[in-house]
Amino acid sequence: MLRCSILEKYPYMMDTALPTEKILRWRIQPTPENRAPIPEPFHPTILQQLVIDRPASLDFIHFGHLRDQLIINMGAYDA
Repeated sequence: MLRCSILEKYPYMMDTALPTEKILRWRIQPTPENRAPIPEPFHPTILQQLVIDRPASLDFIHFGHLRDQLIINMGAYDA
């Protein structure tokens, strides 16, 4: 298999690895301690904290009000 070292480092170069790790840590174990270090644009809304059965992809959207609208209308689209 051909490996490209630049692609392996891509999440770290784009500075997305750390926020992703913090969001996933909170998804796996939703505690206040895991929620606190999530960067502000991704900070979970109250609705996100209440609705557990939602697509994980929603947690990576920068805008909380958009995440809430997508959660409210979950049955109207394919995630």
